[in-house]
This record gives sequence, C-alpha cells and structure tokens, in this order.
Amino acid sequence: MSTITITRPNLDDTGASNFRTLTGGTTLYTAINDSSTSTGIIKYASATGIKKCSFLFTDSPTLTSSQKVRRVRIVATVTAPLSSSHMDIQLGTKVQGTNYYTSSLAIRGQYTSNTVFTSGWFAYSPDGNPWNQTSINGLRAQITEYGENSGTVSAVTLRELYIEVDVNTCATVSVVSPTSISAYQTVSWNFTDPDGDDQDYYRAKIFSSAQYSITGFDVETSPSTWDSGVVASSDTIAVSTDLIPNGLWHHSVKSGKNVAGDILWSTWDDNYNNINLSPIPSVPTVSLSSSSSLNLSAINVTGSNYSSGNQTFQLQRSDDGGVTYSDIRNGTSITPTANAVDINDYESPRNVTVYYRARAVGIVGENYYVSAWSSSVSAFISNDNNWWFKAVNNPSYNAGAVRVMRGASETIVESNGTFRPIGRNTSIVVSGSIYGDDGNYTIMFTTDAEYNAFDALLKSQDLILVQDPYNTQKYVKLVQRSSTLGGTAGRRLREVKVDYIEVAST
Repeated sequence: MSTITITRPNLDDTGASNFRTLTGGTTLYTAINDSSTSTGIIKYASATGIKKCSFLFTDSPTLTSSQKVRRVRIVATVTAPLSSSHMDIQLGTKVQGTNYYTSSLAIRGQYTSNTVFTSGWFAYSPDGNPWNQTSINGLRAQITEYGENSGTVSAVTLRELYIEVDVNTCATVSVVSPTSISAYQTVSWNFTDPDGDDQDYYRAKIFSSAQYSITGFDVETSPSTWDSGVVASSDTIAVSTDLIPNGLWHHSVKSGKNVAGDILWSTWDDNYNNINLSPIPSVPTVSLSSSSSLNLSAINVTGSNYSSGNQTFQLQRSDDGGVTYSDIRNGTSITPTANAVDINDYESPRNVTVYYRARAVGIVGENYYVSAWSSSVSAFISNDNNWWFKAVNNPSYNAGAVRVMRGASETIVESNGTFRPIGRNTSIVVSGSIYGDDGNYTIMFTTDAEYNAFDALLKSQDLILVQDPYNTQKYVKLVQRSSTLGGTAGRRLREVKVDYIEVAST
C-alpha cells in the first residue's frame, strides 16, 4: 500500500472574518485541525448571504527523488441542522502565484450528528498538471457557506478538515546474475515494490566492458550494445534482439510503474556476465567491388565450415566512416552456399566512402553462437549524373539513366479532414502529421523497351529509392501517372508524369 500522509490546516487565509469558532474565537484553523469533533467553526450570524473562507496547509510532505504523489483527497467532518443546509468544500493549490480550486465536497441536507465526508481521489492537481512538490506545497482548501446562522439556523458547522496525500515510492530492481546458453542474451531481474504495486514498464540495456568502463559512463545516456527501449510489460525477463558475442558484458535494468499518468522509475541495477560460448564459428572475410555503372556495391562474404550446425552471415554498412553500422536490407540472416555468398547492396549512397563488415552466426538447435566482426572494407560509388529508380525489394525492376525532364516538383501535403458539427456556423479542420516532400517527376521515354521497363517498376508498387544527379536520394511510393504520346511513327516518344509520396526507408 502507498503511504497516506495527512496534512492539516495551519493558517487562515482569506475570509476568516466571516466565520468564528464555536467558542467565539477568530483564529479558525486551530478549531478544525485538532482531530476533535467537539470543536469547530460556523459562519457569523451577521455574515448573511454566501460567504467563503480559505485555509493553508503548509506542513505538506517533502518528496524524495524516489517518490511521487499518486493522488490527493480532502476529508471533512460536519454537522448540519436543516435539510436546507448547504456548504461546498474545494481542494486547491497555489502555483506560480495563482490559486486553483476544484470542486470536491458538496454537503446538502440535514446531518444532526457528526458526519464524515470524503472526496474522490484527485490524480491531478487543480492546475491540471500531475501533482509535484510545488503543487503539494501550495495546498489549500476553500469552504463556501450558503446557509444562515440567524433566525432559522441552517449554517453548517465544520468540525474537522484535513487533506490526505497518497505518496508512492519507486520500486527496487535486482538484476539476476546472467547465465548464457545463446548469443541472444537473457536479462532477468527481481522486482520489489514497497507499495505492493505491479511493474508496468521496464528498460534493459547490455553494455560491453569497454562501454561500461569509459570515463563519464552514465547508464541512462551512454551508448550501449543493446537497448530494449521503454517496454510496457510486467515481465521480469527480456531477451536481446541483437546477437552478443563472447566477452564481458554488463546487464542493466530499471523498472517503472504508472503513478498519476506518469512513470515512476526505479534506479538502475546491473550485474555482469562473462560470455564464453562454444562452438563459435570462424570470423568470415569480406571483399567487395563497387560498380558505378550499376550503381551498387558488390560484396562477397566467405566463411569456414561450421560442422556443429547451420551457419548464416550478418552484413552491415557504415555511411559515417565506420563510426556506426547498421544491417543492410535483408542482411541480418544471409544463407551462404558452400560457406560463401555474393550480395549486391543497391542502397549504398553515392559520392560517399562506405564500409562493410560481416560476422558468422552458428545455429545449433535453438541456440545461436556468433563470431567477432570481420575487418571492415570500403567502397566508393561515384555519382554517374544519372537518375536511378530502384525497387529495393525487387532489384530486377531497377531503372537507371532515366530521362527525367523536370525533376521533383515538391510540395508538403498535410492530410486533413473537415466537418461541421450540428449547431456550429464554422467548420472544424482536423489535421494529420506532415511527413516529407511529395511531388512528381516528368520523364521522357524514347523506346518502347524503356517505357515498358519503367511501367513494370511503377506497377510493382514497391518501395522505390530515387537517386538523382544532384547527389541526393529519397524513398518514395509512386502513386499515379499520366502520359502524352508524341514523336513520329518511326520514333515514338512518351512523356510521362509520375506522382509520388515520400516515405520512410522501410
């Protein structure tokens, strides 16, 4: 269970002159913060009409870095003499000099004995934001009395008033000492929560010994070999989606729980694992040649025989001088023939020196064993000053030296919908997100063979990589076309306008 802290009024704020204690005193808060129902406050007989009074609660709890307020509510004990008795009590806070109140308790009717009223829980401060130290420090309450205290007595007597603050403390995580039977590492941990709450989120990371030991290492921000990202799950086990080779590795985990619409995270905990799996396949060799005429990198990966099971290759490319690598398309699990394979990388950028590396993955039953990375090799594809339209998943459709007469007339298109609700004179426009530059290409074809080849590319509806003579590239989907036939009987020309939308590279 969370820790419920009770805070009581300790200062009269505004409107105190409209009320008195039952004994006639003018210091009001002492009569409603004493945990006694024999004391209390009531409106003066001379204070006719609707009157308000507010109180401050400055002894609010101080939150530690591991705590967060889950919710707040207000509690009052009253007596009310008549069915017409009427008092409202509002929970409030002061943030950046402004008072905010929210309706909390509505007392209506006759309560001749001491009656306790408890509001619902408020997960958000009256200013609309999650509770924090500032809004807790500014806690206050306001009472509004509608009854009279002269003639026919109907005023409500407020006998006790306090605020309950539900403080939640973060969980603790203990990472279990890892054991390895596969290069897909299993990270596991124990979750303990002082409030008895369940885990709602986790984040797990795996660091190499070199990454972990670097000066200024910070588990939150330092580069890792694998990062699960924030995962919404109560699981206390995660399996890396990356293959982890032999060596010393550190597993780090933090857990989070949902508190008032936000995540309250534990601190990070870690444990280490010295991976020494066997049998490890041999490190493959990589060789390549670049082809500007075909606008691709031709790569050969050759490994050694892996007698313990099956073997695949993983191939990666770096476009930033070998600082970071990522898998080429379909490069995570490449099946060799006789321990070797040839791969064409059609998405290698032009006028950039790119680097390639590979590693072997041995598969024995359900377990994986991964070699170290090969030495990197580089290639440079010059800009051939042609337009290329590449179907990245169906390279047989690739079209080079395309005669683009007018390149990319671009515009940003924002999807939106317009509707007019009944009773409104003006329309409401609901807009979507803006992504990329959309536009069109105007292309000239001088032979039927050229036209038919591009027509097949268009109809493939594939993801298209467009590389232009200006040394830029983008991924597009071709959406429609229109064509104009011209020329002579012996030299038929087609001018085709192709519309496209820019998309992500996947």
